[in-house]
Amino acid sequence: MRYDQALRLPPKDWQFANFEQTFGILLRDMRKGQKLTQRELAQKAEVSGGYIAQLEMSNTYPSIEMAEKLGEILQDVEGILVQQAELERYRSISFESFFDSIGSLLKDTYFLMNDDERQQTFARIEQRINAFQEPRAYLADNFRRVWLGKLGLDEEPKNGLRPLRHYIAPWSEDIEDWGNIRKGTLEL
Repeated sequence: MRYDQALRLPPKDWQFANFEQTFGILLRDMRKGQKLTQRELAQKAEVSGGYIAQLEMSNTYPSIEMAEKLGEILQDVEGILVQQAELERYRSISFESFFDSIGSLLKDTYFLMNDDERQQTFARIEQRINAFQEPRAYLADNFRRVWLGKLGLDEEPKNGLRPLRHYIAPWSEDIEDWGNIRKGTLEL
């Protein structure tokens, strides 16, 4: 799963997802309710019996497409299996791994800079965060949008904050002239 997919928040409309139960238990109970063996379900889903066993033991997670296919076979008209699969995929995200990757990239960038570049760059960013006094939640949302490819560094965000380039680029007239946050324009 790509990080841009994994980092989305779980849908608020999960009506049937059970935070106490696993996909595997739901699958087993539905399969038995239809009086199917693991092998019979596997044949209908065009997968191996071992894969169904692994799913039922919660040793692996199905793709959403596979959860949909299993739901169709097991007559899951409410979509409980898909919702539970989404929940478990969301829960399985390794945020530590994600932050290790980002941290490693930042560390590599840091060590590629010479002492003067490091001092100037980090001092500039810290000084601008303090000077601009923009709401952190909105600023974080703008970084999120850049990472998702929905906002360019030079673009003025719709929430009224400065373009993110203002935080990292050398001081210029356009940064100076940009001005204060316009009241009433902050919206996510």
